Amino acid sequence: MVFDPCQFLICYPSDGKAAETNLTKFEPLVSHIPGLKEELLKPRAKRSDRYKFSNEIVYFQGSGSKIVSKSCKVVCLDEIDQFSTEHPQNVRDGWKRTRSYSSCMEFAVCSPTTQQGQIWQEFLKGSQGYYTLRCKGCGNLTMRSCDISNLQFESDYNEGLRSYLVKKRH
Repeated sequence: MVFDPCQFLICYPSDGKAAETNLTKFEPLVSHIPGLKEELLKPRAKRSDRYKFSNEIVYFQGSGSKIVSKSCKVVCLDEIDQFSTEHPQNVRDGWKRTRSYSSCMEFAVCSPTTQQGQIWQEFLKGSQGYYTLRCKGCGNLTMRSCDISNLQFESDYNEGLRSYLVKKRH
């Protein structure tokens, strides 16, 4: 039996942002997963625009390039309000990448910038639902996840770092 690898596409506002995020966030994360760490060491497993593992391929690209020629089970369009205006159809084209699969996941991720922004328009077309955080103390759903700026932590000022650091619990 031949296994068809699962393919993922993560599209960022630019190729530079895709490469930077891959290098500073995704690669360090993958490097700490024992099974995937070894696969990254294989020849041709890692390129600036993709990781090819035994059972997955993860593509990275910027929105300045047309999103074509990839069938992907999972598509994440990150910071879509910042996508290139040269390719306004890239959000729609990103979703088209999932047509080959009977089930798929599509994510649009961004902090809303304006009421005309892509992410806000996608939110209005969707369920308009929010994730709510559960209080560890009482167990009740207490705060929308988008309102975490309301959280306050006890902190101490660190002169060496010239920054406030959250106090550790004992």
